[in-house]
Amino acid sequence: MAKTRTAAAKTSGGKMTYYFSKNKTEGKGLSKQLLGGKGANLAEMTSIGLPVPPGFTITTECCDAYYKSGRKLPAGLMDAVRKNIGMLEKELGKKFGDDKSPLLVSVRSGAANGGSDATVPSTCARNTRSIASAFSGASNSG
Repeated sequence: MAKTRTAAAKTSGGKMTYYFSKNKTEGKGLSKQLLGGKGANLAEMTSIGLPVPPGFTITTECCDAYYKSGRKLPAGLMDAVRKNIGMLEKELGKKFGDDKSPLLVSVRSGAANGGSDATVPSTCARNTRSIASAFSGASNSG
């Protein structure tokens, strides 16, 4: 049976993700080499109080380990992602995959490894009605 995971990415102390929000910012002052340009800038903007939606960054070293292992996720990465999603859910009062109050996230990829620079909305088809309902009362006046 083929392995689906590799050894944990050798990142700063084995840390593969860095969370940022108005309540907690990890990665402040860390280099763009570790967090990528977007990740480092989001951590810095959050730390100085700019209104940045909360999120987390997967390190460039983790990404590098993924590509070097033939596109296998480093061991422990999904656990770190789940932990960060849980922190987002708690902070925002939303639930990932929930039909009534879904946590909406966007996934950004850097261009360093050939990824597109587009934002990809991560929503499920079943959440379409919930999203429409949430915005149906929103004012269209600008």
